[in-house]
Amino acid sequence: MARASAGGFERGCLRSIDVFVTGRVRARGTEAIARARMVVATSFATAFLLATGAAGALLRGGETTTVQALLASLALAAVPFVLRATGALTLAANVVMAILFVLIAHANLADAGNPGGPLLATTVVPLLGVLLAGTRAGVFWGILAAAQLVLLEIVRAGRLEIPADLAVAPPVLEPTYLGGATVVLAILGLALCDRALGRGRLDELDEARERAERADRVKSDFVASVSHEMRTPLNVMVGMIDMLLDSRLSDPQAGLARTLRVSTMNLLRLVNDVVDLSRIEAGRLELEAVPFDIRTCITDVAQQLDAPAREKGLGIDVVLDPAVPQAVVGDPARLRQVLLNLLGNAIKFTPQGRTGIEVYVIGKSEGEVVLSFAVTDTGVGIPKEDIPRLFQRFTQIDGAAARAFGGSGLGLAISRELVLRMDGELSVESRHGGGSRFEFRLPMRVPPATSRPALLPSSPGSNANHAVAS
Repeated sequence: MARASAGGFERGCLRSIDVFVTGRVRARGTEAIARARMVVATSFATAFLLATGAAGALLRGGETTTVQALLASLALAAVPFVLRATGALTLAANVVMAILFVLIAHANLADAGNPGGPLLATTVVPLLGVLLAGTRAGVFWGILAAAQLVLLEIVRAGRLEIPADLAVAPPVLEPTYLGGATVVLAILGLALCDRALGRGRLDELDEARERAERADRVKSDFVASVSHEMRTPLNVMVGMIDMLLDSRLSDPQAGLARTLRVSTMNLLRLVNDVVDLSRIEAGRLELEAVPFDIRTCITDVAQQLDAPAREKGLGIDVVLDPAVPQAVVGDPARLRQVLLNLLGNAIKFTPQGRTGIEVYVIGKSEGEVVLSFAVTDTGVGIPKEDIPRLFQRFTQIDGAAARAFGGSGLGLAISRELVLRMDGELSVESRHGGGSRFEFRLPMRVPPATSRPALLPSSPGSNANHAVAS
């Protein structure tokens, strides 16, 4: 409870300071806001210090220095109001620095006989200059502080006599009980302001993070909602085009309908990729853990891509290790999606030759099996230096190939994320002009009482070549 009340008090101090930090200053960014807050806090704290010191000196009859201190106090107290009215942060900071520099110079001249006195000018002035007015202003005030040291040495050497008024220290620095109490109060006030400023910066970071998280959630929800609404009419379009192709069309009309179907399917795949990517970024992609027939899943992928492979004169080899169990526990939809992406890319970038899917058992324990999935092709291959960029989103390695073959550059990135979420890792071996091999390994549970039937035959008319690994 005490900590909460202290935090509330500090936030109250920060809100009081922020009254003088207007929109003109805030528009310049967080650094300008922090400097403005420090200018306001330093102005009021030093004004309070001077006013209470002048009051103590007035009780002792120090009229000259008292008037000087009161004028300086009023000038410092006016700076925050000028800053609020004009937003001139640089001017306000340098006015505060000028007043503080004169006060420090006066104190050093009055205390010229004390060797430790000049240290006040050499350390406080440049540091305050950087904090309040920035690096360039800090260098300027540091040069003035160094010039003041030279002047003090001249005074100490007896080559320059200072006026009697300057030989009296400002009342705020006089060694009295009231002056000491004033210094303590000023230090406590500055410490409180510093804590309030620090807490304010943390609060602002928390608010910025929350705003960013809300914006990200809104973006993900918007993308998912819009993409879902786009998928519905696209699926209808695909169905209507299929019905159109089944009707009596002339050859030119059938060609146009097939081109329209290809374009619609490409758009539908892009929408699906965007939906998957938004779910992955939002952490909303959920994987299933259900028993399914792994062998049927593999052959279905090959048969699904048999038509585009046949159009290019390519063959699809399916190699299944006899030790692969009939049933495993996992997410068949996501596994099929990864294999379709990889095999679809293999077909796309293979002008001639063959493509294939290989599945081997590389590890086995009671109730679990580790399967190695590989998709191979004899296509154009990938240069070694381009492989690190292969899994980046919206990235196509070769611009000419991208224009020739199409694609959004999302398939491999999504496939890698899906494999990672299934506790695997996707790797690639390739050389330019020598084909590619994409491989990933997945641990999968085996349900009880599984059987190992013979290899499933390919569907009638399929171009896929099924084999059993030896």
